[in-house]
Amino acid sequence: MKLLVNSKNEIMAYAYTGDFPDSLEFDSHNLPSNFDAFFKPKFYVLASGKIELNQNYTERETETTVVPSQAQQALAALTKQIMELQLENEQQKKINTSLTKEIMDIKLKGVSE
Repeated sequence: MKLLVNSKNEIMAYAYTGDFPDSLEFDSHNLPSNFDAFFKPKFYVLASGKIELNQNYTERETETTVVPSQAQQALAALTKQIMELQLENEQQKKINTSLTKEIMDIKLKGVSE
């Protein structure tokens, strides 16, 4: 597995597959129990080749992620559909205008001949 650590050897991220730039190789068999369940950036440190709890870790106020409700998601999807339909409508108007002009040109040629 790969560990991404900062200058204080605090573990910022980890990956079982893939890689991070400047990451360290670590044997996943030597993980503390519940490492995955309790992992947070800086919660663990790499010390003497072992992963240990960070004694200096403090819980910071984390950013709250706002997840849109189903109604908001539906509204966003409908708004997108409306915009797409308006765009298609404008394109169709241009085509209709062009065809109307061609028809008028054809009729005018037939009258003048």
